[in-house]
Amino acid sequence: MNKIAVTGIAFFAAAVIAGCSFDGATNDEQDVAIDDAALASAAVKSLVGSYTNTAGDLFAADSLYKLALKVEGGANTFTAERQSTTKLCLRAPCTDTISGVWSAKTRASRLTLTLSTASPRATPAVSYEIVRAEDGGPVSFKQVGSNVRFSMRSDAAPGPSATLTLGDFKLFPREALPAPGSGVTGGCVVYTQMTISRGFTGFQAHLENRVGAFGTNLACRLAVAPLPRDYSLGFEGLSCGSSTWKGSKGADSIAVTDNATRTCKDLPLSKLIVTEKNNGVESTLYAADPAERVIGTLKRSVGIGGENSGTSIATDTGLLELQLPDQTPFVEGSLARATGVRVNVTGIETGNRSVLRVSDLLVCPAKGSTVNCQPGPNVRLGNLCAPENQAFLQSTCGVLVLQ
Repeated sequence: MNKIAVTGIAFFAAAVIAGCSFDGATNDEQDVAIDDAALASAAVKSLVGSYTNTAGDLFAADSLYKLALKVEGGANTFTAERQSTTKLCLRAPCTDTISGVWSAKTRASRLTLTLSTASPRATPAVSYEIVRAEDGGPVSFKQVGSNVRFSMRSDAAPGPSATLTLGDFKLFPREALPAPGSGVTGGCVVYTQMTISRGFTGFQAHLENRVGAFGTNLACRLAVAPLPRDYSLGFEGLSCGSSTWKGSKGADSIAVTDNATRTCKDLPLSKLIVTEKNNGVESTLYAADPAERVIGTLKRSVGIGGENSGTSIATDTGLLELQLPDQTPFVEGSLARATGVRVNVTGIETGNRSVLRVSDLLVCPAKGSTVNCQPGPNVRLGNLCAPENQAFLQSTCGVLVLQ
């Protein structure tokens, strides 16, 4: 199926209920014919292909399980599957197949698809608002006038090798990128925060400029303009196993290259490389190694031959050795949250062992205590008062935060 982006379009389908048929001819009278034959032809071509419900065998009874739209012998034919209401089924999927002809019309940004089966009995049409993901991902269906909502994936969507890693990433210019495995450290670090998520309409990228303190409890007095921006990302192509995704919004644009599944022997500078044109300025940023966050009780530790940092954290999965930045406060027996990059360390006596190279350690104050995060004259708020830390203090540490 052709790769296009369709936003805010409507999908108009006749109801297909097992045991009932319908005549979609009356739908033509309810729409407005279009004069541009080329546009109408493009609408048909954009829909040709096969689709499968993203819920798989657990598809809802009021949704379609499979849909195939074809153009053959000058006729537009379709087949579809729905949950059966006439069969005694022992396991899923249990479907009835219906078939007929289909047509598509375009009116402004609205795309209308009509499915019709030959029958003397007519069944009222059902209208769906749909949005096709720009990356070739799921097509979302929302039935007008009801809460019915489902999505179908095109068979022409990018394969498993075309992946985009989800999560939060700290982006830096090449000269400021932390060394692999070192994590982000510093008392006043300027970076770009990027969040990659997948919503109902495909991959989304949210970026904003930030400044923060990592590995220190001192607050940073530097301020930056956040300039929050959002992009919808569409699949662009594969090269050596690395996938590239692009998006634009007005004059701004972005290209994200994910090297997580790279097959070539060359070693990219970062697993995620982002080129963005924002306000007329183009820049290339690189994602620092993703951090891991663990919660547990701080413990002093020892190793054979002194092969141990002396600091560890006891979690639900066991004891994890910590490699802390200099002058990081460590209170044995305290509940804490450690953020860092897990690395393998080789020792003569202990062999290979896993160590968390910590970029930030948040130690809980005494349970039941109060942390004052109310701003005021000459008040210097510490790392405990950072917005992302206050919820942890209250829910996990059991302290009162004054805001």
